[in-house]
Amino acid sequence: MLTRKEFLGASAGLALTPWIARAERSSTGLRRRDLERVEHIVILTQENVSFDHYFGTLAGVRGFADPRAIDLPDGHSVFEQPYPLTADGFLRPWAFDSSTYNPCTVPVDNSWDSRHAAWANGRMNGFIGATHDAPNYFTMAYYDRDRIPWHMALADGFCVCDRFFSSVMGPTIPNRLMMWTGTIDPEGRHGGPDYDNQAYSDPNTSYTWKTYPERLTKAGVSWRVYHEVDDFDDNALKYFAAYQHAKPGSPLYRNAMRNRPAEAFIEDVAKDRLPHVSWIVTPAKASEHPLDSAPGYGADYCNRIFKAFRKHPNVWAKTALILNYDEDGGYFDHVRPPTPPAGTNDEFIGDRPIGLGFRVPRGGLLAVDPRPVGRLADL
Repeated sequence: MLTRKEFLGASAGLALTPWIARAERSSTGLRRRDLERVEHIVILTQENVSFDHYFGTLAGVRGFADPRAIDLPDGHSVFEQPYPLTADGFLRPWAFDSSTYNPCTVPVDNSWDSRHAAWANGRMNGFIGATHDAPNYFTMAYYDRDRIPWHMALADGFCVCDRFFSSVMGPTIPNRLMMWTGTIDPEGRHGGPDYDNQAYSDPNTSYTWKTYPERLTKAGVSWRVYHEVDDFDDNALKYFAAYQHAKPGSPLYRNAMRNRPAEAFIEDVAKDRLPHVSWIVTPAKASEHPLDSAPGYGADYCNRIFKAFRKHPNVWAKTALILNYDEDGGYFDHVRPPTPPAGTNDEFIGDRPIGLGFRVPRGGLLAVDPRPVGRLADL
């Protein structure tokens, strides 16, 4: 049986290469929406949002109206989380009013310990007591349609996935390491493990396991990371020795370490020179992180990216864009994540499963016909 690392590592270069090659050879005669028309994959990853936090009220998904929602061990619905400060001892999801609360100062906890405490060995009844060692009212907050109109319009116009789980039951860096490498080095053979943002706390962090961009380079697949000087420390490739020691002009330095703001991506779209695979890392203010940003800031940044495609439908017609979130940010989500059997190789730190973590929003935007670009104009 393949491990997560082996499966994702193999697919990063070997599976993608012939697919892209076929796309380059094909310019006419293919069926509308044939995936072989895709020449560019763009991955735009934002911060710290659970699925229910943004899309619990969205129609047609497993949200607050989920008929398959589980019950807690005491017989109450998963939407009724134990909370000692209410009359009945439970707290239910409540609509966050950004005119009353500042979304940039919400005290939620997305640490390794708190996410496992929320999961509670699969009981799913520990969300409120799992933040900052005290009951936290804000973990049950959600945005309704009026508070995040851009995100709702995006979900209405394209595809939103309601069974997409974060990779790690923990915070940002381990989930981004999964995105770029497929592992957090659980056995500590190459400088890890990083399961709780260890890279942030050690200035000498220098991981040595193989990353997907290195595999893509070897396979002859072009790639690039677009990030600014302020990358919110979300460009996790900079924690790897191969990139730290990369010389200016080398593929790793040129494509991952060089600063490239949103304007650079927009210009590359305009000139039809996107690489086969692009990752976009937003600055702190646009990240949607609950302590540094807000949904509107992220919507403004993401909409600039989408406007670039709207202006150049010929590029949009051969692009697949994935907008996702790295982890749940400490917010409630009612769907129990799948976890591996005890003892599964490379899937545990001590007796705790690495993942999967709680659901996060993920949307797919795919246009192999210029006409769907009109949907972008409605956002």
